[in-house]
Amino acid sequence: MNKKSIALKRGFTLIELLLVIAILGVLSAAVVIAINPTKRLAQANDTKVKSDMQQIATGLSSYYTENSFYPLTLAELTASLDLKSIPVPPSTYTTYPTYQSGALIQTAAGGACTTALKNCTNVRLYQELKSPKVTGNGWCWRSETGAATETTLALCTI
Repeated sequence: MNKKSIALKRGFTLIELLLVIAILGVLSAAVVIAINPTKRLAQANDTKVKSDMQQIATGLSSYYTENSFYPLTLAELTASLDLKSIPVPPSTYTTYPTYQSGALIQTAAGGACTTALKNCTNVRLYQELKSPKVTGNGWCWRSETGAATETTLALCTI
C-alpha cells in the first residue's frame, strides 16, 4: 500500500457524521421536552410567591401580637417595622394584586374593618399561582389558622 491510500482510510465518512449528528439532535430534543423549562420556571416563581406571602404573614402576625388588630395595608406593616419591605413580584408577574398593592382580604367582627376602630380581626392573603396543582388555584394564607394552602380565591375569601 502506498502512503496516499493509508491517509484516506483515517477519518469518518459523511454518512457516519450525519448519522451521529441526527442521533444527538433527537436525544437533545427528548431531554428538552422531558425537562420542560417553562414549567420549571413557573414553579420557581410560585416558590418565590409562597415565600413572600410567608414573610408578609409573619409580619402580620407580629403586628397583631403588638396591637391586637391587623393593619389595613401593607404600608402600615413597613411603617411599624414588622415587615422590612413589601416584596417585589417575580418578573413573570406583572403585579401582586392582593398584597403588592396593599389590598388585604379582611373581615371584622361588627362592621367595616378599620384601623381606627381597631377591629380587623381576620386577614387573608391570596395570590394566583402560575403553575398550581389545579388550574386556577392560588396560594391562600388565613390568619385564623395561621396556615397557607393552595385553593381558589372564592374559598379563600369565605
